[in-house]
Amino acid sequence: MEPQAPTNAPSLAARAHAEAIEVGQEVELSNKVYCRHKQVRHVLMRTHGAEWNKLKLKGRVTAKGSGDKWMVEVEVQDEKIVLGVKENLISNLDEMQTDSMLQDPPLKDYSQDDLTNAREDWDSEESEKEEAGLDPDRGSLVAYLDGETVTWEKCDPGGIAEKLSERADRPSRLKWSPSLEDRKHRNEEECWKFLFPWDFFFDTNSSEGCCLVWTNQTLPEGEKPFTVHEWLQYIAVIYAKDLCSKREAREVWETGSEGILPPLNLSRRFNVNLARFVIWKKNLKLWPPSAEKSENKFDMIRPLICAFNQNRALRVDVGSEMIADQCSGRWIPTFEVGLSEGMKNLVATIQSTRDAGSDFRSLFECSFGLVMALDLHDDHSAQSESTTRYPKHTCAILRLGQNYLGKHRTIYANSQFSSLATAKALLENGTHFMGELGQFSKGVPTALLKRDVRHDGSTKGAAETGRVSLKVNDEDRRVFVHSWSESSTSCAHRRVFVSTLDDCLALDFHTKSRWRIDPATGNKERVKRTVSAVQSVKSYLSACAVVEVHKHLMEEIERMAHCRDAGEWWLRMFCHVLLLVEVDAFKIYSAERDAANSGSHSKFLDKLCAQLLANSRDGSTSAEAPQHPKREKKRARVCTREAENGAGKQDDQHVLITILDFMKQNHNYNPSASDLKWGKRVRCRMCKGTQGWGSIANFCCQLCSSKDPNKKPFGICGPGTGRDCYMKHLSNVSQHCRIEGSDISMIPR
Repeated sequence: MEPQAPTNAPSLAARAHAEAIEVGQEVELSNKVYCRHKQVRHVLMRTHGAEWNKLKLKGRVTAKGSGDKWMVEVEVQDEKIVLGVKENLISNLDEMQTDSMLQDPPLKDYSQDDLTNAREDWDSEESEKEEAGLDPDRGSLVAYLDGETVTWEKCDPGGIAEKLSERADRPSRLKWSPSLEDRKHRNEEECWKFLFPWDFFFDTNSSEGCCLVWTNQTLPEGEKPFTVHEWLQYIAVIYAKDLCSKREAREVWETGSEGILPPLNLSRRFNVNLARFVIWKKNLKLWPPSAEKSENKFDMIRPLICAFNQNRALRVDVGSEMIADQCSGRWIPTFEVGLSEGMKNLVATIQSTRDAGSDFRSLFECSFGLVMALDLHDDHSAQSESTTRYPKHTCAILRLGQNYLGKHRTIYANSQFSSLATAKALLENGTHFMGELGQFSKGVPTALLKRDVRHDGSTKGAAETGRVSLKVNDEDRRVFVHSWSESSTSCAHRRVFVSTLDDCLALDFHTKSRWRIDPATGNKERVKRTVSAVQSVKSYLSACAVVEVHKHLMEEIERMAHCRDAGEWWLRMFCHVLLLVEVDAFKIYSAERDAANSGSHSKFLDKLCAQLLANSRDGSTSAEAPQHPKREKKRARVCTREAENGAGKQDDQHVLITILDFMKQNHNYNPSASDLKWGKRVRCRMCKGTQGWGSIANFCCQLCSSKDPNKKPFGICGPGTGRDCYMKHLSNVSQHCRIEGSDISMIPR
């Protein structure tokens, strides 16, 4: 039996063929090459169908790669793509006629020793590659961008510590009106109106019209036109449904309630007409009449997005840093028409599980965390209008930052926007860029993108930087790719960033300490170690925190389920923009106050709703004070009662205050001192039963409590409990009583 050659050993013909390959030759590629390339594979599948893997691609050798690979440039659908191809997969077109001269000699000419040695040599090379876990050309620093060769070089992360003087850390500034600029604190409604696109909704003198005019034009005959006062009330109703979205929608309007929380009862308390609200929601128009005839459905929502972006550009002087964010789209166009009720409910369930705001791309400024620009996620017409010299993700970030490019700003972005093409495009527009790269990025060599650092023995906090020089506006500009392993993790993976900032090479060293047990003595000792952190990475992570805070605030309030159930995609977008205005208003409201006085997000929304519901923007509709039912008139801190015998002296007034305030005034009470029994259990003196135990009270009479030798609070059931204990107390003392505290709240208690 004749000896057989190893199936994976390189043939003599292949070796001779490799020596004949030269740069510039026209070659033909095997289907094993392009089958592995995702971009080429998808194009061929679309054009040739099932026969795509039987084609032979022709290309031109451009350079010699590492190992046994050559760089071959092929043209697929008028697009030039550079592939790394092994020698045995290349066919030289100039020598295809003489291929018979390169055929392997008969197997009988091989000796057993030659075959054994060839098998051992080939297996040893493959085992070395498997042990390293790397492809032979992973160490190459040559990549390709737009058909051009890009040669990278490695540099020391701490070798260059310069910081560009043109990149000054400048915070954002709010452009308040002269009447509000000198005020130290603005209330909730003033912060909201500052960020609300008022002219787009209510400027009746505009040549293009406004939402108020467009909506009134679509009303049925005989229906009274809506006013600004009604519009603000209905916007507050949308906010109110978010505020109590876990309760049933009917409780917003009805009087009765079987639950523990009383209903909002907007119809009676704030004179909001439910029938008018339904008509307003049905005839709401956010676009001019010309948009009704457009074939592109996004023309109905684009005017609102443009008005939002223009208002932010006028109201905020953006600082030196911004960050872009993108979520996956949740709008499914095929599900919006011709569906059964069951399928619509299923689609609503699917959409409700997606991230809030996923219909938009967003651009934030990094001082207050305000959303400065929105871009529709699925607006393909806007993408087609953009120039074709940039990828789609680069065009998206250029549209977002079109009002803020230049002026030495820096834009951060996640992996959905980041690439070498994006960095180059922003440099052409006078803007720096830094973003986190994905696993594959065109123009960046694989050696700088590798995530697994266990093969090269990197330690915690290790950093590696590559540098390339690009021609931008006839100038040589440097771009860096920085791979960095976090010191707080197990160091199994790295994070890779692309940056145009020179200070990405500046290291900021800080010391970390921890307790360690000495194995020899068993004693604890303090161990300190120095950790290096890249300055620009710290700036990037700080900018990412802005997006995380924004998403937390958006998720803190329930997402407008009534709008998703309606099935109107533009109404969902409108409600999301309203929520963006409210969240950003809360950000600037909190920035003017310390943490103790800013309050929670829900309290801010509560007060904002009450102010919008009781507004009096015009005289066409009277804005009377809310008419509270009997139970709600007894709310804490909002009412005044007098005894029949009249008022006494100021010092003899029986003032109802909270027990907490009384304890602070008379016992130096600290809110954290939970062991004070008087502040924990105070019973009402007026409603105690036969056992002598009254209801737990949160209020006390200040005058009666101060007369007690031990300053023990004189507990009384306060307003909002449904009991008239404080009126009984007034009838006993026959004095004037007033109730102190903050202003009215929208939610009854």
